[in-house]
Amino acid sequence: MVSGATGAVGSAAVQIGCHLGATVSAKASLANRALARSLGAGTVCDYCDGTPPGRFDVILEFMGTLGWARARSLLAPGGRLVMVTADLSHMLGAAQHPRRRGCRVLTGTNKDDLPGQPLQVLLRKLGELRQGDRARKAALKD
Repeated sequence: MVSGATGAVGSAAVQIGCHLGATVSAKASLANRALARSLGAGTVCDYCDGTPPGRFDVILEFMGTLGWARARSLLAPGGRLVMVTADLSHMLGAAQHPRRRGCRVLTGTNKDDLPGQPLQVLLRKLGELRQGDRARKAALKD
């Protein structure tokens, strides 16, 4: 499923998916429904009305509106959510949630947007805090 299927990158994603043999569903505006179909999307829904029905092996999120909480129920077991456009809270939330049914989230930022990669630093610090919490809990049990 491609969210933002008629934008510059989304339209390329729809065409590449179709070329590779995928059944592509799309989210686009009503005005761009015909364009999404002409690019190869089999199912197109208005982004204001929700998401195409079904479970998806891959969700490409180009609009920054879906997030992990909404995408989780749309992913097939082992599915992948690729958040190309996401705000910091969506990226951090997706990176911290457990991966049930083998689902994974791929997200990141443009190096030019965040010099020094503070997101990776922040995630490493959060991981260290979690390890410290586990160690303290284990020590309390002893």
